[in-house]
Amino acid sequence: MAISVYVFKEGNYYRNLYDIIEENREKDIIIITTNKPANMILNEIKREKIKIQNLFFIDTISKYLGKTDINQNDNVVYIDDPANLTEIGIVAKLSIEKIKGKKMLIFDSLTTLSLYNSSKNLVRFYNFFFQLSRLNQIETIVIALESDIDKEILNNINGLVDEVKTYGK
Repeated sequence: MAISVYVFKEGNYYRNLYDIIEENREKDIIIITTNKPANMILNEIKREKIKIQNLFFIDTISKYLGKTDINQNDNVVYIDDPANLTEIGIVAKLSIEKIKGKKMLIFDSLTTLSLYNSSKNLVRFYNFFFQLSRLNQIETIVIALESDIDKEILNNINGLVDEVKTYGK
């Protein structure tokens, strides 16, 4: 079990995300998405013919963008606002408790929440999030786009994660 920040190169962001999902297909995967609605990711995953029955989403962006025709899906929980770190944390905790067996958390992405929250609050949130992962022995990956990395946030969470590495092509 490790907590990692995967830095993706420009241009291969979602291809790399789909590769991670495919590599971990034997696990139940919880994806907290802050920059692309869950239904869009699900549609792309289906096109890629990746198994999706073990994917669960915490979608923080659809309702915030005003999407009203949200498909009710047992595998997607919608958060009203990506600035609501408390709600994201509670839903993540409940999702972890609900899912049995081998699981993984993927947080997409490290820097998107900085658009809605202060650095201080984000570091506090990530500390909670990582401790939740450690307590429940869940492999956790936080994705960051190389060209988008907030150096202050990365420096502040560097001591909280096991590794920061470049992933993919």
